[in-house]
Amino acid sequence: MHQYECGNCGLRSESFVTRKGAEKYGKGHRHERHGGMAPISESILTYSGQMPQAGEWKVFLIVAVLIVAGLISKAL
Repeated sequence: MHQYECGNCGLRSESFVTRKGAEKYGKGHRHERHGGMAPISESILTYSGQMPQAGEWKVFLIVAVLIVAGLISKAL
């Protein structure tokens, strides 16, 4: 999971599954709040060890079902 943090504003974004998502959020924040200038203390926070959220479990389940269905169809 990744979050954009602007040390200048004290803003921390919601969590994104990909780093690119957090970077995109940060880019929008810079253009909206700072005229495109990058604050010195901005960063992308990366962390793990958190339980997946409900939406992530659904994606995992769909992918697992598709893999199992593919293996079953190959076996038949």
